[in-house]
Amino acid sequence: MPRQYLRRTRRKRLQRFLQPVKSGRPAGCTKAHGQQRMTQTGGPRREEADPIENTGAESRNSCCSLRPGLYDALLSTMKNGRTLGQSGRFTQLEPVIHRTFDIPSMTRLSVRSSWANLTATQRQQVTESFGRYISAVYADRFDRYTGEKLQVTGEQPNGAGVMVRSQIVKANGERVKVDYMMRRNGDSWLISDIYLDGAISEVATRHSEFAAILNSQGIDGLIAALKRKADILTATTAKAW
Repeated sequence: MPRQYLRRTRRKRLQRFLQPVKSGRPAGCTKAHGQQRMTQTGGPRREEADPIENTGAESRNSCCSLRPGLYDALLSTMKNGRTLGQSGRFTQLEPVIHRTFDIPSMTRLSVRSSWANLTATQRQQVTESFGRYISAVYADRFDRYTGEKLQVTGEQPNGAGVMVRSQIVKANGERVKVDYMMRRNGDSWLISDIYLDGAISEVATRHSEFAAILNSQGIDGLIAALKRKADILTATTAKAW
């Protein structure tokens, strides 16, 4: 199969799964693609079976396990999604995202060369805005529970960290591969990047999006854009981009 075709296919899947900074609605596992919502096909319902599974070498007691933090929080938020509402899901997920993701590192890598020229205040502002934006994306993406299965399939040493392999089972049986690059930060393991289909880096995608804004509007423009997008996703403002 031609490499160009594979690149186009992966890019389209990434656009459906990740929330672009410039668009008005997250794609993939959210309201914009409700018919593609992930549901368990066959077998017992949620009350009878654990929707978070470890199917490979990764142990639930592993230092890199997603279960005690991110996946349990996502499941709880999804199950109570309608009751919590958009802003409620954000409030519930934001502290978990900040505990689970290495937001400062992801921000620095997304901004890249511009980071060295930022003041301490600008670094703090863009990091806080990025963290709020990522939290808002997850709150909007995982908005209800309909029998989803979140499966951790294994983990593999990768450079200075560990790649945790996972997948999300959709209603039609399609499995979306989502891998988490985790690095040690003191006594904790934090997510430093996310890979869709094992190849598409979210940090690299954000860098590509941010570069255009940084070139035309500078760091203040990026900070404002992230704040506006987070406000829209958390339903705190009705303004459009």
